[in-house]
Amino acid sequence: MFGPDEWAAVHRSSIAKLEKKLREQPATGKQREEIENLINETKADLARVDAGFAHTLGHPLCQCNFPGTPMLWRVAEAAHVCPKCGDRRKGAGGPVKVSMNSRDRREARRASGRDFDVFTGE
Repeated sequence: MFGPDEWAAVHRSSIAKLEKKLREQPATGKQREEIENLINETKADLARVDAGFAHTLGHPLCQCNFPGTPMLWRVAEAAHVCPKCGDRRKGAGGPVKVSMNSRDRREARRASGRDFDVFTGE
């Protein structure tokens, strides 16, 4: 399973690889191209890892590019929204409020071993 530890490890190794290459020598001509290619490769690696981690956590992925962009929940709109293209997916997925009805509360009190008062319902 892909979790926070794996996500952090990929980020650390990608940044370390980039930092090592940048510190070796100052960028001139061909080296500058190599560094730009390395930066683009690192960005692509990190985007794939972020998408995989978000998917593992249950966030929907927008299909506006590859790899998918994690869509974030916006409470005010009651929808998942893509931060890149602005696509919205309405529906379930946000916080859910659950409450007990009065019968369930009475059953819980009875199960707890406390006495039940018929007149007050407690």
